[in-house]
Amino acid sequence: MESLLEKDLALFPHLMESMHEFHHLTALFPVCHPGEALHETEALRFLMRHKEDKLTVPLILAADQVLKEGTRISAGFKTRRIIVENSYNSDFYIPVSPEDTPSAVAALCTQYSFLNEKNPDHISDILHFLLDFICIHPMTNGNGRLSILLTQFLMQKNGYDCALYLPLDGVLYSQNRRRMHQRIRQASGCYYGQKPMEYSTFVSFMMKVIEQAYSCLEITIQEFNLVL
Repeated sequence: MESLLEKDLALFPHLMESMHEFHHLTALFPVCHPGEALHETEALRFLMRHKEDKLTVPLILAADQVLKEGTRISAGFKTRRIIVENSYNSDFYIPVSPEDTPSAVAALCTQYSFLNEKNPDHISDILHFLLDFICIHPMTNGNGRLSILLTQFLMQKNGYDCALYLPLDGVLYSQNRRRMHQRIRQASGCYYGQKPMEYSTFVSFMMKVIEQAYSCLEITIQEFNLVL
């Protein structure tokens, strides 16, 4: 079976030059969210310009600012206590407090600082970061989309050159949103008063989502009449 890295290496040379410059991201990232539209493509451009930079709190906040620029949604860390509800059942949890959020995100960046080094084998560690970030729920709104952007950023830094072009957001929200909520609930035991975190279920689920996103990217390239 072809690995993700092999798929990435095979697809990347066939991306059109204009796609490398993000001119066709609207075709790759369909609007699937029922809520207010955010600026995913602009945030991706921003992260592409900073692909050599380390993952830090200032970089995360800057990406969040670009994502929400000109919208009614406030950028930056949450300033009030939030209860996260699961719309598919009666589950809810209270994430990290506003007072502790900056230090929690800083600790997360330190914990996963090794992801700044290129190593395709770190894919599961990147997904660990994704789950931890979601559970901290650092922003008032837009955590899901920001977390996916950061996942793509880390994948790209670790050797997956196609990562910033993957329609991860579209695949998740058009086909897998309910299952993602279920996997987060199963994995994030410590945020529901149970310990420890159980990453494997969430990682397995997200690996399938990423594989699906690569398949979508391959179809998109073919639709642009490129010979693979």
